[in-house]
Amino acid sequence: MNESVCIICNKSDDKQVYEIKKSALNRLVESSKKRIDNKYKKFDTLTSAFIHRTCQSQYNDETAIATFCRSRRKKSQEGKEINKDALTFNFQSHCFLCGGFFGNISKDKISSVQSNDTRDNILQHIQKQNTFNDFDKNISARLKNVPDLVAVKAHYHPVCMANFYNNRTERKRGRSACENTKSFINYLINYIVDNETECQFSVNEIKEGFSGDLPDYTTIKNKLKEHFQNDIDCHLIKRDMIILYKNSTASKKLCKDWYEKRLKSKEDERTRIVQMAEKNQN
Repeated sequence: MNESVCIICNKSDDKQVYEIKKSALNRLVESSKKRIDNKYKKFDTLTSAFIHRTCQSQYNDETAIATFCRSRRKKSQEGKEINKDALTFNFQSHCFLCGGFFGNISKDKISSVQSNDTRDNILQHIQKQNTFNDFDKNISARLKNVPDLVAVKAHYHPVCMANFYNNRTERKRGRSACENTKSFINYLINYIVDNETECQFSVNEIKEGFSGDLPDYTTIKNKLKEHFQNDIDCHLIKRDMIILYKNSTASKKLCKDWYEKRLKSKEDERTRIVQMAEKNQN
């Protein structure tokens, strides 16, 4: 064992590490069990070890432990939501790339998968990228859950397929997909908060004021739920996501009615939305 290697970060620094005995190791064991990282199994077998003071302090800090546990639970929950989406995903009625619902759009704007090479090529392309963003996670989960896209009659928007490959080349020279996602979610949240007197929003309308690529609908929904929690509800209607704000009892029927009965006059539209919001709050 190299005595200059810190037991926490595994980095070597003779000037900064110092030796700890069994009592300090026991404290690390307690912290490890709280973190559920299984490092305690190694700590328990030692009678002494070397460690950085900063690593020791951070590892044993209760606030840091709580933050670590929250982060792990969050990642676990996001993974479950992505897997749930993949298990229930309808490849015939939704684009397997963006997750959008086809609805009644023209057939010339929809393509069907003709070969399973499509699936393999997309997964290989994602693996070659330096970053693995939320958009990639959703696509990978869907494709890995279904080995034969032809058999499930998978469809997609040709523009989504083009953007999937072309935008990656552009992003290497400019803003990354993760940065695009963060920017749009921040823009969307600020828009909702700034217009909180309204109860319903259309992502297609809001995105007109945003310059950049949009994340897929599943990512948008998860990020909004993470921020607003139970104060938000999202529904996919005709290639658009309708957001219901501060109305946990709103149903899909209300959302659909609002979308299909929109008035031509912007002034009448705003008045009707306010009336519907007041009705749901009573």
